[in-house]
Amino acid sequence: MLAWQIAPDWRFDPAIDKPVEVTFTADGDGTVVRLEHRGLEVYGGKAAGVRAIYDSEGGWTGILALYGAAAEG
Repeated sequence: MLAWQIAPDWRFDPAIDKPVEVTFTADGDGTVVRLEHRGLEVYGGKAAGVRAIYDSEGGWTGILALYGAAAEG
């Protein structure tokens, strides 16, 4: 688990401490990787926009896809 201390304006903010948990589970010949980024409610009215960025190809979704492609290739 790691602490995410980034504000909605993408600057470091030590007052923000949102956990990001990554788990790896064996699945046949592969591995299921699950990433959970919790605590987005601290962003208030900006939470939905931040979540959309995290879920985008430029966010966690894209990063995990790149790791998956590297693992396969």
